[in-house]
Amino acid sequence: SNHSSSPSLLMQSFGAYYGQKGLYLAFESNGETIYSSFTNEYDIDKNSLLHIDFDGERHIVISSEICDGKYTMIFFFNVESLDQEFELLMLSYVLTAILVSLFLAICLYFILKKLSGPLETLRKTTEVIEAGDFSVMAEEKGNDEFTLLAKSFNAMLSTINGQMTALEN
Repeated sequence: SNHSSSPSLLMQSFGAYYGQKGLYLAFESNGETIYSSFTNEYDIDKNSLLHIDFDGERHIVISSEICDGKYTMIFFFNVESLDQEFELLMLSYVLTAILVSLFLAICLYFILKKLSGPLETLRKTTEVIEAGDFSVMAEEKGNDEFTLLAKSFNAMLSTINGQMTALEN
């Protein structure tokens, strides 16, 4: 008698322990409920995994045979808090992505502004030349491709000025 009641006591101990954590637990043997912490009726197939609404909240339900099929354990786990945590995690990912995108956009703006500055200066120089003032020179500061372009532009302008002086003479 003591030997046959020990699984029931063990199951009640597990049920009480997990019940404090908000988990539902039931044990059956030959279709008969040995222990249950459920407040509502439940109906589940053996060896299954389901998502169901239970007491108005979403639960994962696991049913499995244990002890070589002598018992069936049914376990209901409330996943409402996991859903909320997942939503908060997704919101934090979205906000992080937005902030990183804004930061990168601002950095890109300043990089492009720095890169386009010498081109804008060269464009203004060509407008002055187009207006007829060949004495202007492109700004040659720095050590990059824009400086090489300005040097080539000034060399071309110097050649044109030399040819124009020769023609005038």
